[in-house]
Order: sequence, then structure tokens, then C-alpha cells
Amino acid sequence: QEKLSNQYEQFQQMPSEKRDEMRRVFRRFSQQPEERQTILREEMRSLRGLEEEERRSRMNSDEFRNKFTASEQQLLVDMSKAMQEPEE
Repeated sequence: QEKLSNQYEQFQQMPSEKRDEMRRVFRRFSQQPEERQTILREEMRSLRGLEEEERRSRMNSDEFRNKFTASEQQLLVDMSKAMQEPEE
């Protein structure tokens, strides 16, 4: 619950355009079938733990392309971008 509270606080401190972007991405995510949401969520957790170059490499791999449809791939790219910390 504390983690969720921290995430909400971070979300509220984002610029409004960033919050809107995240809402759009997560709305698309929530429209996916439940079983695909589980798979996408697991992949997003894996991607989040990677450095930018490793994430890009993973997303360009045959395994990634075979595991996800084109729209799911785009959703993961968009989710990854939406969750990135802003560069200082």
C-alpha cells in the first residue's frame, strides 16, 4: 500500500501532459484481454529493469516480435516511454 501511495504521489507531481500521456497508455493497456494484460505486465516489469540500450535490444529481438502482436509491441514501447524519468 505504501508503494502504491508513493506511485500516486509521483503521478500527481508530474506535469499534466505527462499524466495525460500515462492515462492514454494505461487506458489502451486496460482494453487488452486479461490474459494478455498479465503477459504484458510481466514484460513491462522485465523491461523496466533494463538499461536503455538493453531495453531497445530486447524490443528489437525476434523473441519479442514473435511473442507480441504489433499493437502490443507499440503499447510496450509507449508504456516504457511514459514511465521513463524525465531527463534533467
